[in-house]
Formats: sequence, structure tokens, C-alpha cells
Amino acid sequence: MLPAWATVAISLGAAFITGATALVGSLLRGRHERAMQLRDRRIDVAGELCRSALAGIAAIRDTVRPPAAGDPSAGDIDTRGVLEQLHRAEAEVGLVLLVFGTRSDAASQARTVRARLRDAELAIKDASPEELCAKAGDVRDTAEEAESALERFMDTARNVLEE
Repeated sequence: MLPAWATVAISLGAAFITGATALVGSLLRGRHERAMQLRDRRIDVAGELCRSALAGIAAIRDTVRPPAAGDPSAGDIDTRGVLEQLHRAEAEVGLVLLVFGTRSDAASQARTVRARLRDAELAIKDASPEELCAKAGDVRDTAEEAESALERFMDTARNVLEE
């Protein structure tokens, strides 16, 4: 038969071990859940940037696409709508910087996307239809550069998410 003090010591030891194990398990589970939430948030933010940037690139291309023959809206360009779309995409870059970190490769690629979209914005802003027609090749090249930068961002973001 065990003395009373040994029974108390064993009970306290077992309770301490059980409590410590539960605490460590809880900390690890909480850390894992936060990592999964961050991953989900990164997926959402990267997806929103891609969606907005692709819509902006399509809008850029539409501004310099020659109108169909006999189209009554020939020469009517919704420059304001295009600029709003580009601004939406540029704003998404800020969320990428926040969620991926300002010094990450994904942030660097997102900044490049934003720079190319701003180049297009400068080319389109305040340009008449005639001016846009004259620099259509340059604007299309800028759209291609923005799309290439976006593809690099997607690859980088995918690599970060696979880690």
C-alpha cells in the first residue's frame, strides 16, 4: 500500500502531465488553424488580384481594338470605366502586400503588375480616340507586359501556397 503523500504526488504529477499535454496540443492546433486561415486568405487575395487585373487587361485591349465595320458606337470608348477597372486592380495589390508581406516575391511581382497597369492608365487617360488609335500598338504591348507580369505573380503565389 502506498503512503498518502505518494498517492497525492502521483495524482498531481498525472494532472500536470495531462494539463501540459492538453496545452501543447491546443497551442499546436491553434497555430495550424491560423496557418490554414492565412493560406485561405492568401488564395482569396491572389484570386481577386488576378480577376481584377485580367478584367483590366481586357478593358485595355478593348480600348484599342478596332471597331467592327458599321458599328454605330465606333469611336465611343468608356475611358472612365476602363480607368475604374484599372484602379480596382491596383487596389488589390495593396491587399497582396498586406497578406503575403511587403518583402515577399509575390509582393514584388504584384508591384510589377501594378506598374504595368499604371503604364496603360497613363497611355489611355485623357487620350482622344485618334490618339489611342495612333498608339494602339504601344497600348497592346503594355497589356501584354501586364499579362506576363500577372502570370509571374500567379506562379510565385502558387509556389508560396504550396510550401
